[in-house]
Amino acid sequence: MSSGTSAVLRPVTPVSGAPGPVACFAVAGALGTAALPVAGRPRRRPALSRLGAVGVAAVLGVRGAAGLSGRTDLLSPGSVPPHFRRLDRIAYSPLRLAIAATTAVATTRRGRAAGRGTPRPGRGYRCPGRCGHRRGDDRARRSRAPVLTAAHRIGPRP
Repeated sequence: MSSGTSAVLRPVTPVSGAPGPVACFAVAGALGTAALPVAGRPRRRPALSRLGAVGVAAVLGVRGAAGLSGRTDLLSPGSVPPHFRRLDRIAYSPLRLAIAATTAVATTRRGRAAGRGTPRPGRGYRCPGRCGHRRGDDRARRSRAPVLTAAHRIGPRP
């Protein structure tokens, strides 16, 4: 590499205080586990999933804010080299904040999506019309064809 290469593109050489492979795999496992509630798992416990996703967003938000303010050493004592602090301010912290923001948005949208007009497991489908009819409530009907009545219209009544 030439001498004019950016510090961001400079190859990283192992340092005596750098974490070993076990610590790196532990962090990778923690990030993979944190992705599960963000993806909506476990599906049978949406409150637990939502709580986990909010926790992930909060941890990433705090870590990103600490990095942007230059106080990463309060949360991660081994991250005091100036090269790491520079990279933390330029790249790592904005990325953490972006992931935290998208996680928070995904969590709130998932909460809104569980409202009226969406299929929910075990509860049938709620008609988006004014009547509140649920498909599957009328067990005497064998036909899957929807019944359209005046109450099922969506829009202003004539």
